[in-house]
Amino acid sequence: MKDIVPEGYEGYFNWSWPIWTILIVTLLLSLLFAAFKTRGPKEVSGK
Repeated sequence: MKDIVPEGYEGYFNWSWPIWTILIVTLLLSLLFAAFKTRGPKEVSGK
């Protein structure tokens, strides 16, 4: 990941990683929950 981060921004990105991780995980969980509610337990577990 260091290759993508421009020089001088490493400290900012390192500090921000936990926040971005939490946001991404929250978004994925809400999407999964929405899909679970829409499709119903049987179809999701039948994957």
